[in-house]
Amino acid sequence: MMLEQIENLERQYVFDKFDRTTAYAIGTLIANKAINQNLPITIEIYLNDMTVYRYSHTGSNPINMNWSIRKRNSVLMFGHSTMWLNEKLKGEYPLLEARYGLNSEDYTLLEGSFPILTQSGVIGAISVSGLKPQEDHQIIVDTLTEYLAK
Repeated sequence: MMLEQIENLERQYVFDKFDRTTAYAIGTLIANKAINQNLPITIEIYLNDMTVYRYSHTGSNPINMNWSIRKRNSVLMFGHSTMWLNEKLKGEYPLLEARYGLNSEDYTLLEGSFPILTQSGVIGAISVSGLKPQEDHQIIVDTLTEYLAK
């Protein structure tokens, strides 16, 4: 996907209101997919400077938690999904440090974190780790689509 396409995708998921109840509902939808499909994923929803939802399904491990945090940090720094960041930097990790002064221990280009957007801007991130990066991203987008269709 091109940057413009990713930005258009992100704008499709702007919430009028996103609070801890919303985080719980969306996190639980993703967790139910993990349970029903036996997906070895970790889910983190970070809102207003704190983790408000976390679930790690069977088969996930502490490394997945570390990746979800790094993905979240990248979303909060750039205000876009990690898919957008990966496309912007063309997967070139050295550019994170050279261009932005960010180390790869705290930030990543791997897909799987999506901004929580309201009219006032980015207020958090939804992150998934444990599958292929594109699949981590897609489970978030699919769940947001499902949630907003209700």
